[in-house]
Amino acid sequence: MKTNKIIFAVSLVALAFLAFSLSTTTVPMQTGASSGIAYHSVVCVYKNGVLVEPCHSNLLTNGGKDLVMFGLNSSGPQNVVLIGVSNQTSAQAATDTALATEWTSCGLTNSSGTFVYRGVGQWNVTKTFTSTCDSVTVNGTALYNNSLGNGLANKMFAETTFTSTTLNTNDQLNITWGIYVS
Repeated sequence: MKTNKIIFAVSLVALAFLAFSLSTTTVPMQTGASSGIAYHSVVCVYKNGVLVEPCHSNLLTNGGKDLVMFGLNSSGPQNVVLIGVSNQTSAQAATDTALATEWTSCGLTNSSGTFVYRGVGQWNVTKTFTSTCDSVTVNGTALYNNSLGNGLANKMFAETTFTSTTLNTNDQLNITWGIYVS
C-alpha cells in the first residue's frame, strides 16, 4: 500500500512536470504588431521664435529601436538628448546612423538639449542653436544618445526633415522633440 502511494506521488509529480514543460512556449517575434509599446514623436522647428512649419512626426531608426530595447532592459545608455541639425541632401532610412551633411560648425554643432518631463510617458528635448555664419541652410534634425557604453555612444535615435530655412549670423533655430509612449 505504501509503495502504491509513493508510485502515485512520483507519477503525479512527473505528470505535473510534463504538463508544465509542454505549456511553456516561445513567443514569436512580431513586426508591425498593433499592440504593445508604441513610439510617438513630433518635431517643432522655430526660427527666431517663429514656427517654420507645423510640427510633424519623424523616423525612428533601427539604432533608436536598439536604444529603446537596451533602455528597457537597463543594459545600455539611455540619455537620448543630443540634437544635431543638417542640410539634408538624401532620403531618410531606418538604417541611417547619422544625419547626412550634419553641421559641425557655424554654432550648429550637435549638442545636448534640455530634457523636460511632461507627465507619464511624455517628455520634450529642446535645443536652441544660434548661427555664427551667414547663408546657412538647415532642413534636417536628429536626436542621438550621448552616453558611453555598449558601443552605442552617439547612436541616432530618430530623424526628420523640415522646410529649408536659411540662417544668418545671430539667427536662432529652436528644435523641440516631443515624445510619448503608449
